[in-house]
Amino acid sequence: NPCHVDTYYDLDLSLPDHRVMAKVLTVLAVAEPGENWTGVSFDNKENWVLPMSWTEVVPSEGRLRLNYVSKGRGCAPDWKTRLALGDYFLLGADAVEAHYRKYIVP
Repeated sequence: NPCHVDTYYDLDLSLPDHRVMAKVLTVLAVAEPGENWTGVSFDNKENWVLPMSWTEVVPSEGRLRLNYVSKGRGCAPDWKTRLALGDYFLLGADAVEAHYRKYIVP
C-alpha cells in the first residue's frame, strides 16, 4: 500500500515485484521532503546514495536495503504522490484514494 511505506526493505532487484517497490520508493524519495531513506546499502555498499537515474530506470540486478521514513525530522508524506502510486499495487488507486481522501489538501 503506497500510503504505508514506512518500514525496512530488503529488495532483490532481479525480482520484478522488488523492482516495482524500489521504483515506488524512489519516486517517494524524490517527492517527499527530508532524509527518508536511512540505513541504505546497495550490494553491501554502506552509505550508498540514490542516483537520479533511478527515477527513470531501476536496475534489474543488485540488492537494495533501506529503512523508509516519512515521519522523521524534516520528513512528511506527499499524499497526492502516494495516491498516484496506487496503481502499482493490487488494491488500485481508487481504493487508496477512497480510504485516504482526508489527507489530501485541495
